[in-house]
Amino acid sequence: MIPLFPYWRFIIHTPLSQQEALTRLSSEVSSAQRQFFFSWDTSSQEFRGIVSNNDFCIERIIHYKNSFLPTIYGHFLPTQRGLQIRIVMTLHPIILIIGIVLCLCALPFLVSFVYRFITIGHFDEALKTPFQVMAFLYLLFTGGFAFEAVIARRLLNRIFESNPPTSATPDA
Repeated sequence: MIPLFPYWRFIIHTPLSQQEALTRLSSEVSSAQRQFFFSWDTSSQEFRGIVSNNDFCIERIIHYKNSFLPTIYGHFLPTQRGLQIRIVMTLHPIILIIGIVLCLCALPFLVSFVYRFITIGHFDEALKTPFQVMAFLYLLFTGGFAFEAVIARRLLNRIFESNPPTSATPDA
């Protein structure tokens, strides 16, 4: 099922111990707060947020503005073969509320469109606008979220891979 607003849930399986996974993640997470105006974070970490013994709440550090940057919640579950990391990516709650309000603003027009279609029996060209507005909002929210979520998932998979990352040196 495709959710109405961006929401992504997945699981990473890793042979790492919980302590090793915490160490790797903590080395990539800065405790700096999110800045609302232009600021250039010069840290080498990929994420900012909070990491505790059993879970974490982080977001990517980016050097551009994207309101649809996912908030990443994760929970560590030890298994017989290592560790299972359950991750949920969602929109920031304020952005989610803004999106819901915008869609609710288009709802009366949508109801009017359906009512007119039922009573007249054909599509009125002027009433297609609510569908276009809602489609635009959906594509805006999901596109901005998906762009960042794919990058974040790739980084998390790299952090929790079983082999430690090696520095790549160019072949001479």
